[in-house]
Amino acid sequence: VDELAWYRGKRWTEQQKGTVEDRLVILLEYGRAFGVHVVLCTQTPTTEIVTTRIQAQLVQRIAFGTTDARVSNLILGGDSASRGYRTDRIGERPGVGILRHGGRHARLRCDLVDKATDLAALEQAVWPEPVRWPAPWDQP
Repeated sequence: VDELAWYRGKRWTEQQKGTVEDRLVILLEYGRAFGVHVVLCTQTPTTEIVTTRIQAQLVQRIAFGTTDARVSNLILGGDSASRGYRTDRIGERPGVGILRHGGRHARLRCDLVDKATDLAALEQAVWPEPVRWPAPWDQP
């Protein structure tokens, strides 16, 4: 879900926001049970956008650079900032963030692939030889 704030914003009535939240919580609950990963993104991490009901369903959380310790705590949960996991101190380092899985935290670094040539180089590094999947008519 890209930009969760759009679905929870001021353009919707409280009833519509509640419906979106109810359905999102159901998706998160059942998705986890069936092995489906749901990725929620927002540039507006407030308790109005990411409610406690939604937060309770998010087992894994990733926070990149934030504005203050309060936002770090909202995204990562609990008192993460006071335990040294403050994403407001990351600064201008793109791709650097903190992952929280359950009660454990880890620092991480993500790479940015922004050009077709970079993507081709990445594919070559991961799959040096072209993959040829057998077609049903290739079988004896």
